[in-house]
Amino acid sequence: MAICSFSGNADMYGLGIRIGFYLQWFGKILATWVARKEVTGMRLSESLFIAATFLALIIQTDRDNLRPVEIYIILLLTFGGYLYFVPLYIWRLLIGCDPDLDPSRHPRVRAGKMFSRLNFLLLCSVCVFQLWFWIGRVSTIGRDGCTEFGFLFARVRLNQRGFVVVNVVLYFLLLLCCVVVLGISLGKRWGFLEEKPKRRIGRVRKTALQELQTFINLTVVSIVVAATELTIAWNHITDVNEISSAGQTIPLIIGVGQIVRVLYIMLVTGDDYDDYFSGTNSVDSWPSGSYASGPVSVDRLPPMAPAPGSP
Repeated sequence: MAICSFSGNADMYGLGIRIGFYLQWFGKILATWVARKEVTGMRLSESLFIAATFLALIIQTDRDNLRPVEIYIILLLTFGGYLYFVPLYIWRLLIGCDPDLDPSRHPRVRAGKMFSRLNFLLLCSVCVFQLWFWIGRVSTIGRDGCTEFGFLFARVRLNQRGFVVVNVVLYFLLLLCCVVVLGISLGKRWGFLEEKPKRRIGRVRKTALQELQTFINLTVVSIVVAATELTIAWNHITDVNEISSAGQTIPLIIGVGQIVRVLYIMLVTGDDYDDYFSGTNSVDSWPSGSYASGPVSVDRLPPMAPAPGSP
């Protein structure tokens, strides 16, 4: 079968949209080291981008306006930020799930509980869609006589059996991990599982684990960027490498603005995260094994001193 060139959907994965995603990914990684106060807002912005793109993907797929390879590209953008779970879980298996060697337990900036729950729901939704795509949608490739390619560290036919199996297994395992994590969380909340005592680790090891997490994130993001751009080139998709609409300039400008903000803090004002979260709220004062986040609970605040002259 031949490789068929076609005009892509620039409003879904045009150059401005892609660059906007890339800048947010790399900007967030940089911000965790030089502008930690910005990370919370950048996480929210990225999640909103993903949610909006994923919703549009569902609508366009329901209307049958996208070819399978286009869905694949959009899924790379919406799921690319989550793929760091793959090397992370491999690392956990290698260390025997030792919490003292798990970089995800010692983040530079902790996510809030509400954000974590909503992000978890979004992750599960995208995993379910991924499974539907690889099991049900990819099988339609080739009916028009055209071959479509994906990325597996080389050019691979999108409907090649081995490639499909790898992706189905990958997203099934990720979804299974999500279910297990949810079960453990509910078990602890309802008292069926006992909370393990929280342990502290040394600053040197903590920094090393944070650097490992950064390396994992950078590696995964770089691979996803390469996979996206190579997939577009391999499939001869046209009209998606120019910025010509507000739908592309908006994410591009937001991404550029975030990078400029992070660089400004790094070069001019400096990162005052520890001053902002001073005292008991300092990130270094939190238990290293805890998944708790945010400011100190109101239950732990000291009582107010009585007013002068009060009984």
